[in-house]
This record gives sequence, C-alpha cells and structure tokens, in this order.
Amino acid sequence: MQGHRTEAESYLQQALNLADRAGNRQEEARILGNLGVMAVEQGNHAEAMHLFGQSLRMHQASGNRRGASMALGNLGNVFLYLGAYAEASSHYAQALQIQREIGDRHDEALSLGNLGLACCLLEDHQAARVHIQRALEMAQEIGERRSQAAMWLKLGHVLAGLEQTEKRGNGQ
Repeated sequence: MQGHRTEAESYLQQALNLADRAGNRQEEARILGNLGVMAVEQGNHAEAMHLFGQSLRMHQASGNRRGASMALGNLGNVFLYLGAYAEASSHYAQALQIQREIGDRHDEALSLGNLGLACCLLEDHQAARVHIQRALEMAQEIGERRSQAAMWLKLGHVLAGLEQTEKRGNGQ
C-alpha cells in the first residue's frame, strides 16, 4: 500500500510542477489540497496544515470560493484531530459561511455536521444539537443517505454528551 501512496504522491508532485510552470494557480491549489489529504493519511499533520494553508491562500487569490471552503474544511478536520476544537470550529464556520453564500448545500450540510461535532467536543451540546439537526435535515432534503447516516451517528454522540452534562449538573 505504501508503494502506491509514494507513487501517487510522485505523480501529484509532477502535476504540481506542471501546473506551476503553466501558471495554472487553481490547479496548483487543487493539487496542494490532494497532497494535504495524503499527508493526513500518513499522519503528517503539520505538513497537511501547511499544504491546506497554501491551497487556501491560492484559492482565495484566484477567487475560487468553493476551493477555499474545501481548504477551510480540511484545516478544520486537522485541527479537530489535533484536539484544537475551537480552531476547528472557527474553520468550519468560515467554510460554512462561504458554502451558504455560493449555495453549496451538500458541503454546507457536511460543514454543519462538522461544526456540530466540534461544538460537542467543546461541550456546547445545545449548539452541537442545533447544527447537527440542521445538517440532518439538509441531507434529507438533498437525498444524501450517507450524510444522513453520519448525522444520525453524530446526533447520538451529542445526545450522549448532553446526558452526561446533565448528570454532572445534577451531581450524579
């Protein structure tokens, strides 16, 4: 498996060099995002953050708002993995704002779910519930069954966390 990953990374690097020589900044930004995903898969979170940050800046410079929202979401995922839940929440909220502005309901539902998860981990269970329930509604409206399943799972985590918070508040 590692050999295929190394080969894929080599091809992405070649594509990145070609895009750079051609001056195709949008393609460069997209490839940087793909390299960031590979870095996450390899456990290299610092490199992933660097690559996603580069991708974000290039998407912003070229006016590619959808690409920028994807880079923000990817950065949020890395922060979430690293336990920096407030940072993750901030990045998800920025991605969500862009997705709403451009009418990307699929990614909006995903960002709402991710924002809800970050809120849950920050122990803001009420906000988490609101975000995840809205994400579930959107996934149902657009017919995204996989997203619906993911949101039901996240909602279960939120409700369990809410129950734990209530027990602590009652001294149990």
